[in-house]
Amino acid sequence: RAWHAGQSYWNGKKDINSYSIGIELDYSPFEKNNKFTYDLKKSLLFIIKKLIKKYNITPKNVLGHSDVAPYRKIDPGKIFPWDMLENNNLANKILVIKNNKITRLLEEWFFKFKFYTDERRILFMLGFIGYDVSLALIKNNYFEQLLLVYFNRYKLSSVSTFTKKNVYFIIYNHFANLLLTKIEK
Repeated sequence: RAWHAGQSYWNGKKDINSYSIGIELDYSPFEKNNKFTYDLKKSLLFIIKKLIKKYNITPKNVLGHSDVAPYRKIDPGKIFPWDMLENNNLANKILVIKNNKITRLLEEWFFKFKFYTDERRILFMLGFIGYDVSLALIKNNYFEQLLLVYFNRYKLSSVSTFTKKNVYFIIYNHFANLLLTKIEK
Protein backbone atom coordinates (compact mmCIF):
# COMPACT_ATOMS: atom_id res chain seq x y z
CA ARG A 1 0.00 0.00 0.00
CA ALA A 2 1.33 3.40 -0.97
CA TRP A 3 0.28 6.84 0.26
CA HIS A 4 0.66 8.59 -3.08
CA ALA A 5 -2.91 9.87 -3.55
CA GLY A 6 -3.90 10.79 0.00
CA GLN A 7 -7.59 11.63 0.40
CA SER A 8 -8.96 10.60 -2.98
CA TYR A 9 -11.95 9.37 -4.97
CA TRP A 10 -12.56 7.66 -8.28
CA ASN A 11 -15.68 6.09 -9.72
CA GLY A 12 -17.47 5.69 -6.40
CA LYS A 13 -14.45 4.52 -4.42
CA LYS A 14 -12.74 6.51 -1.71
CA ASP A 15 -9.21 5.94 -0.49
CA ILE A 16 -7.71 5.20 -3.88
CA ASN A 17 -4.45 4.25 -2.16
CA SER A 18 -6.09 0.93 -1.27
CA TYR A 19 -6.99 0.21 -4.92
CA SER A 20 -4.09 1.58 -6.89
CA ILE A 21 -0.43 1.51 -7.77
CA GLY A 22 1.30 4.87 -7.72
CA ILE A 23 4.08 5.92 -10.04
CA GLU A 24 5.67 9.11 -8.83
CA LEU A 25 7.35 11.45 -11.29
CA ASP A 26 8.96 14.64 -10.02
CA TYR A 27 6.57 17.54 -10.61
CA SER A 28 6.79 21.19 -9.64
CA PRO A 29 3.82 23.57 -9.80
CA PHE A 30 6.35 26.32 -10.54
CA GLU A 31 7.35 24.77 -13.89
CA LYS A 32 10.79 23.76 -12.56
CA ASN A 33 12.10 20.28 -13.24
CA ASN A 34 9.03 19.30 -15.29
CA LYS A 35 10.90 17.91 -18.23
CA PHE A 36 9.67 14.55 -19.35
CA THR A 37 12.85 13.34 -21.00
CA TYR A 38 13.03 10.58 -23.57
CA ASP A 39 14.50 8.19 -20.99
CA LEU A 40 11.83 9.02 -18.43
CA LYS A 41 9.03 8.53 -20.97
CA LYS A 42 10.57 5.26 -22.19
CA SER A 43 10.80 3.99 -18.61
CA LEU A 44 7.25 5.10 -17.88
CA LEU A 45 5.91 3.24 -20.93
CA PHE A 46 7.80 0.13 -19.86
CA ILE A 47 6.53 0.11 -16.27
CA ILE A 48 2.93 0.92 -17.21
CA LYS A 49 2.86 -1.86 -19.81
CA LYS A 50 4.16 -4.31 -17.19
CA LEU A 51 1.63 -3.20 -14.56
CA ILE A 52 -1.33 -3.24 -16.96
CA LYS A 53 -0.47 -6.77 -18.04
CA LYS A 54 0.30 -8.11 -14.57
CA TYR A 55 -2.75 -6.60 -12.84
CA ASN A 56 -5.20 -6.53 -15.77
CA ILE A 57 -5.70 -2.76 -15.54
CA THR A 58 -7.88 -1.11 -18.17
CA PRO A 59 -6.57 2.05 -19.86
CA LYS A 60 -9.52 4.07 -18.49
CA ASN A 61 -8.13 3.40 -15.00
CA VAL A 62 -4.68 4.81 -15.72
CA LEU A 63 -5.09 8.12 -13.94
CA GLY A 64 -3.19 11.08 -12.59
CA HIS A 65 -3.20 12.39 -9.03
CA SER A 66 -5.29 15.31 -10.26
CA ASP A 67 -7.97 12.89 -11.50
CA VAL A 68 -8.44 11.24 -8.10
CA ALA A 69 -7.92 14.37 -5.98
CA PRO A 70 -8.87 17.28 -8.29
CA TYR A 71 -9.33 19.82 -5.49
CA ARG A 72 -5.94 19.14 -3.90
CA LYS A 73 -3.56 17.86 -6.58
CA ILE A 74 -2.37 19.36 -9.86
CA ASP A 75 0.13 16.73 -10.94
CA PRO A 76 1.10 15.26 -13.30
CA GLY A 77 0.40 18.70 -14.79
CA LYS A 78 -0.55 20.26 -18.06
CA ILE A 79 2.56 19.20 -19.98
CA PHE A 80 2.46 15.53 -19.00
CA PRO A 81 2.54 13.40 -22.19
CA TRP A 82 -0.88 11.76 -21.89
CA ASP A 83 -1.05 11.52 -25.67
CA MET A 84 1.98 9.21 -25.58
CA LEU A 85 0.14 6.87 -23.20
CA GLU A 86 -3.08 7.13 -25.22
CA ASN A 87 -1.31 6.39 -28.51
CA ASN A 88 0.19 3.26 -26.92
CA ASN A 89 -3.24 2.15 -25.63
CA LEU A 90 -2.09 2.65 -22.05
CA ALA A 91 -4.55 5.41 -21.10
CA ASN A 92 -8.08 6.31 -22.07
CA LYS A 93 -8.33 8.06 -25.42
CA ILE A 94 -11.45 10.03 -26.28
CA LEU A 95 -12.87 9.61 -29.76
CA VAL A 96 -14.87 12.48 -31.20
CA ILE A 97 -18.48 11.48 -31.88
CA LYS A 98 -19.54 12.63 -35.32
CA ASN A 99 -22.91 10.91 -35.36
CA ASN A 100 -25.74 13.47 -35.24
CA LYS A 101 -28.27 10.82 -34.19
CA ILE A 102 -26.27 10.05 -31.03
CA THR A 103 -25.84 13.74 -30.29
CA ARG A 104 -29.58 14.35 -30.72
CA LEU A 105 -30.49 11.39 -28.47
CA LEU A 106 -28.17 12.62 -25.72
CA GLU A 107 -29.57 16.15 -25.95
CA GLU A 108 -33.12 14.77 -25.70
CA TRP A 109 -32.11 12.67 -22.69
CA PHE A 110 -30.57 15.67 -20.92
CA PHE A 111 -33.72 17.70 -21.55
CA LYS A 112 -36.01 14.89 -20.40
CA PHE A 113 -34.18 14.62 -17.08
CA LYS A 114 -34.05 18.42 -16.65
CA PHE A 115 -30.33 18.95 -17.17
CA TYR A 116 -30.97 22.33 -18.75
CA THR A 117 -27.68 24.12 -18.05
CA ASP A 118 -24.21 23.24 -19.28
CA GLU A 119 -22.95 23.27 -15.68
CA ARG A 120 -25.50 20.64 -14.55
CA ARG A 121 -24.72 18.51 -17.58
CA ILE A 122 -20.97 18.80 -17.03
CA LEU A 123 -21.21 17.81 -13.37
CA PHE A 124 -23.45 14.86 -14.19
CA MET A 125 -21.11 13.67 -16.96
CA LEU A 126 -17.94 14.12 -14.87
CA GLY A 127 -19.57 12.17 -12.03
CA PHE A 128 -20.49 9.41 -14.48
CA ILE A 129 -16.92 9.37 -15.82
CA GLY A 130 -15.62 8.84 -12.28
CA TYR A 131 -14.67 12.25 -10.88
CA ASP A 132 -15.54 13.55 -7.43
CA VAL A 133 -17.96 16.41 -8.17
CA SER A 134 -19.05 16.98 -4.55
CA LEU A 135 -17.21 20.27 -3.97
CA ALA A 136 -17.93 21.55 -7.48
CA LEU A 137 -21.63 21.25 -6.70
CA ILE A 138 -21.17 23.63 -3.77
CA LYS A 139 -18.70 26.32 -4.91
CA ASN A 140 -18.04 27.77 -8.34
CA ASN A 141 -14.26 28.05 -7.81
CA TYR A 142 -14.14 24.25 -7.28
CA PHE A 143 -16.17 23.81 -10.47
CA GLU A 144 -13.59 25.88 -12.38
CA GLN A 145 -10.74 23.92 -10.80
CA LEU A 146 -12.35 20.61 -11.75
CA LEU A 147 -12.77 21.79 -15.35
CA LEU A 148 -9.12 22.82 -15.56
CA VAL A 149 -7.92 19.51 -14.09
CA TYR A 150 -10.07 17.62 -16.57
CA PHE A 151 -8.92 19.75 -19.51
CA ASN A 152 -5.24 19.30 -18.64
CA ARG A 153 -5.79 15.55 -18.67
CA TYR A 154 -7.98 15.15 -21.74
CA LYS A 155 -6.87 17.81 -24.20
CA LEU A 156 -7.61 16.83 -27.76
CA SER A 157 -5.21 17.84 -30.51
CA SER A 158 -8.11 19.62 -32.21
CA VAL A 159 -9.07 21.44 -28.99
CA SER A 160 -6.04 22.99 -27.33
CA THR A 161 -7.47 26.20 -25.80
CA PHE A 162 -9.11 26.12 -22.37
CA THR A 163 -12.63 27.52 -22.64
CA LYS A 164 -15.84 26.20 -21.09
CA LYS A 165 -17.17 25.46 -24.57
CA ASN A 166 -14.07 23.40 -25.44
CA VAL A 167 -14.14 21.53 -22.12
CA TYR A 168 -17.85 20.80 -22.57
CA PHE A 169 -17.13 19.39 -26.05
CA ILE A 170 -14.45 17.04 -24.67
CA ILE A 171 -16.52 15.93 -21.66
CA TYR A 172 -19.54 15.36 -23.88
CA ASN A 173 -17.51 13.11 -26.18
CA HIS A 174 -15.92 11.29 -23.24
CA PHE A 175 -19.38 10.64 -21.75
CA ALA A 176 -20.71 9.43 -25.13
CA ASN A 177 -17.67 7.15 -25.56
CA LEU A 178 -18.39 5.52 -22.19
CA LEU A 179 -22.08 5.09 -22.98
CA LEU A 180 -21.40 3.57 -26.36
CA THR A 181 -18.75 1.23 -24.93
CA LYS A 182 -21.21 0.02 -22.28
CA ILE A 183 -23.90 -0.51 -24.93
CA GLU A 184 -21.52 -2.59 -27.11
CA LYS A 185 -20.71 -5.05 -24.29
